[in-house]
Amino acid sequence: MRRALGAGFASVVAALALAAAANGADALPVSVTAEPTQVSARLGDAFTFETTITNAAESETVPLIAHLNLLSLHNDVYVDPEDWSPQRTRYLGTIPAGESRTLTWALEAVNGGSLVAYVTVVEEESPTLEPATSPPVQIDIVSRDTLSSDGILLLALGVPLALGAVAGGIRIKRKRR
Repeated sequence: MRRALGAGFASVVAALALAAAANGADALPVSVTAEPTQVSARLGDAFTFETTITNAAESETVPLIAHLNLLSLHNDVYVDPEDWSPQRTRYLGTIPAGESRTLTWALEAVNGGSLVAYVTVVEEESPTLEPATSPPVQIDIVSRDTLSSDGILLLALGVPLALGAVAGGIRIKRKRR
């Protein structure tokens, strides 16, 4: 199911790119790949993934900007991307013809659930070309139990016994006076 959702997102991005191409929009001459394509972590864990931006043109690119975004695959999970990553925008400058630039994106899992991360690359000044977007990175975050039943029996018996001992000690101390 989760892979189907990731594949569905990739299909939507591909359809948008095809629609833009059909409308006559020139595409940015770079490709964006992501590695790994799937991440599993626990709530509170830090993790990374990398994107590689490759200039497929025969000339240097204009200055570029790469931007990380996150979205939840479920409408009941609120995702604020600023909470997940402190550095979501990178100013790349130019990339020479045939060369690549690899970026590492550091994130911290602040919500449980299934999410998708992707990186979009645009021209730095007055974008006129269709942006290039990475394939989705599927992120599965396992929520952590905040309460544990370990040791509850000891606590349930120990607290009343301790309170009884204190009360008994006070009672004995008062009788001695």
